[in-house]
Amino acid sequence: MTAAVAYICYSFPPAQRSMSKLLEIIHGGSALDAMIVGLRTAVNIRAMVMAGTSLAEMNEKTAAMSWQRCRPASTAGAMRRSSR
Repeated sequence: MTAAVAYICYSFPPAQRSMSKLLEIIHGGSALDAMIVGLRTAVNIRAMVMAGTSLAEMNEKTAAMSWQRCRPASTAGAMRRSSR
């Protein structure tokens, strides 16, 4: 989840940094693929490149389990913010 937040902050201007972008990444698909490419091409920030490479090389089952663990926490946070 940290890599997803770093990618969003690095790649989008403040007005376009939304919780929905984070949720799209966590739920996989093209947003996750775009994040991995974005991390791997952020050559001026080595930690992002390393995170992108690790995510790209992670086996599919392990990656799916990791993202699945992020979903309840991110959804709960979004629900708390929307109820205020």
